[in-house]
Amino acid sequence: MTRRHLKRLSAPKSWPISRKTTKWITRPLPGAHSIEEGYSIDTFLKEILGIVNTTKEIKYLLTKKNVFVNWKRVFDKRYCVGLFDTIALGDVKAYYRITYDAKGKLTYIKVTEEDSKHKLAKIIGKTVVKKGKIQLNLGDGRNILVDAKDGSKYNTGNVLLVELPDGKINDILLFESGSLVILTGGKHRGNFGKILEVKGENVIVQTQSKENFSTPRKYAFLIGKDKPRIMLKKEQDEKGQSEQKDKN
Repeated sequence: MTRRHLKRLSAPKSWPISRKTTKWITRPLPGAHSIEEGYSIDTFLKEILGIVNTTKEIKYLLTKKNVFVNWKRVFDKRYCVGLFDTIALGDVKAYYRITYDAKGKLTYIKVTEEDSKHKLAKIIGKTVVKKGKIQLNLGDGRNILVDAKDGSKYNTGNVLLVELPDGKINDILLFESGSLVILTGGKHRGNFGKILEVKGENVIVQTQSKENFSTPRKYAFLIGKDKPRIMLKKEQDEKGQSEQKDKN
């Protein structure tokens, strides 16, 4: 049975939370995101966004109001939200996306309603199924069927731009030199850059500060070619993240 709580001091370092207030924090349910890449909707609304203060307020917000994750309504305060998920608060028409900051910690940015209806999802596997179809396994837990004749386009590591909530594929980003990426692992997690060269299971990446280095291919998450296909940087938010206090 999954434990419902987690000691704050034991929470992943990627969580931007206060460590020395209460002893416990809500543990997210197992799901599409690892505990390093996501936290509970309770933690997001209470600890990160700061719009509620108590469990009672969280329960009211989830049962009486319109809280959506990737445009699907959620009710369980332990529901896990993570990297590139969008959270919509329908009653106040506010939309947020989970991303990383430059220090590799999970953070959020405000996005527009239109942008919140799109998401990037990495292909982590594919399987041939019946009736000339291929099942794509995405990093956010989704499975999408495509025609087998188009299977060569859907290689692992490529990223799909999908509509929410139905998962319709709008575009595919190819893992190749010149592509823009955000790094999701290693000491450079949270940095944006461009792929200079693909070398087997590693890639050479150049960051915005013109630093070049090699990193495992699995850490490079495609976000676009000439520019990001969705809003990911906090400077794209007019108010930025200045409203969020540094709790560490």
